[in-house]
Amino acid sequence: MFLDLACGPGYALREAANRTNGRGQLYGIDNSSKMIEVAQASSNGCPNVHFCKSQAEELPFDGNFFDVVMCSNAFHHFSNPEKAVREAQRVLKPRGRLYISDITANNVFMRIFDTFMHSLEPAHVKLYSRQEFRAFFERAELRYVSSVRSDVIPPIEVHIAEKSAACLHLKRRLIIKFSNILTRFF
Repeated sequence: MFLDLACGPGYALREAANRTNGRGQLYGIDNSSKMIEVAQASSNGCPNVHFCKSQAEELPFDGNFFDVVMCSNAFHHFSNPEKAVREAQRVLKPRGRLYISDITANNVFMRIFDTFMHSLEPAHVKLYSRQEFRAFFERAELRYVSSVRSDVIPPIEVHIAEKSAACLHLKRRLIIKFSNILTRFF
């Protein structure tokens, strides 16, 4: 199970569908109806690829549903990136991975470029540093795995996080403990 956040015209999902030879289910969400229409039309021959209009901050999927969640070159558009990462964590299965590929503002030049991005791209919110991605992951209870710099376009990095299996067990233990406490009173 694979989810692409802000999938745009669906290029990444079609490529994933080709690489998996039709195995598995691939989903793409985008907040633009137009992008969803384009993605659906372009993916007509891929029966295991599905699209829906949604915000990354409010995913219409059950928890522990996806093995992989990715976001490619769109994270800088999210108005609430912290909530988007928490939602990705919620829908990931234990040991599932989150991959965010985006321009990364690790130096002064990229932070200056970030200020100009607003005039070039009206939907732009902010470019984030490697440390900010790591903090997003940690606050969402995801284990930071690594950040890998692109060989093709150096300011782009892929930031990788994993949902720990212990996270699910800890939540279950807390629910059981809380249930036991409540049964004593009722």
